[in-house]
Amino acid sequence: IMTPGVANRGWTPWVDVDRHAHGGVLIGLLNHSPHQPPNRCTAIMASRLDDRYPPLEIRTVLLTPFNGPFVAWIDLCIVPDTNIVFVSALTTEPPVGGASDASKDRRPTTAPLVRSLLGNPIADMALNQKEQAT
Repeated sequence: IMTPGVANRGWTPWVDVDRHAHGGVLIGLLNHSPHQPPNRCTAIMASRLDDRYPPLEIRTVLLTPFNGPFVAWIDLCIVPDTNIVFVSALTTEPPVGGASDASKDRRPTTAPLVRSLLGNPIADMALNQKEQAT
């Protein structure tokens, strides 16, 4: 369900954020039980990449309902022994506008979902950038 369709796939560049900054939004999400999705979210999944050094932990937060017309989610990549969390928003929402437009303009339905979970400061870091090329 979370593998994006090639035609509409889009994601923001990874942005690095201090887990304690911006009102502690990220630390709240990271401390939240991986067995219960945060408010306004459909599901959450925790995973770990042990084949990396250092091993990375990832939290994937599904923002859209299972029966929605597209899928949108946020990946939080946690680097051990640091306060850095890498954040990226991903979606299969059909894009509008040009490829050089910021993510918030190309994916107008996904952007508010990202903002509602991450808050404006963190969401702006990711959504005000051009999407990654597929």
